[in-house]
Amino acid sequence: MAMKASQQLYESLNGSAESETGKLAEGLYGQRNVAVWSKNWIAFRYAALLGLASFLLITDIQCCRLLFLYDPENISYGLFLMGMGNLIAFGVLAAQARELIDDSKTANDVPWWCYGCTSSR
Repeated sequence: MAMKASQQLYESLNGSAESETGKLAEGLYGQRNVAVWSKNWIAFRYAALLGLASFLLITDIQCCRLLFLYDPENISYGLFLMGMGNLIAFGVLAAQARELIDDSKTANDVPWWCYGCTSSR
């Protein structure tokens, strides 16, 4: 008896439990909220991406120099391995750049030096 009274009180105060569940399901499976990124976060990610690409290029130059200097017999094998590593690394960097450009569309006042990251607002 007490359980039924508390259920009726809950339904009268908050609406029926079924409508609450329906609203929850509608919120979960309806439209997704778009993440809004701050311009500082976009600028930081852009700078980090440029830093990683620069680090990769500098490392490649140094590895080529060391390969030619200390192991000229295995140049073709070393360059092949470096090329495979670069293919993977630059593929990951390109995917991150695409994601950064997509995320920057929701940010306001992205700095001018973030090439390709223009805000659409």
